[in-house]
Amino acid sequence: LLNGKFKPTKGEIIFNKSHEEGTLITLKWENGYVIDHEVDFMSLGSDNNMYIHFEVSAEKITYGGGAYDGQWPKTA
Repeated sequence: LLNGKFKPTKGEIIFNKSHEEGTLITLKWENGYVIDHEVDFMSLGSDNNMYIHFEVSAEKITYGGGAYDGQWPKTA
């Protein structure tokens, strides 16, 4: 994940349904760079102790049935 700041990556996150098996929605990207990354650890009073936040700036993004293609300029 941290190498994504220096070279383009592609990836996906699958969001599952909360109370049954199966995929709720999928987020995919191509030619993306991680522009922010943060990990928080909460050790008291929480069932969800670890939170990971990251932002990806990507040329192509697909979210469910929608898509975005930024068509970045080609590099030499």
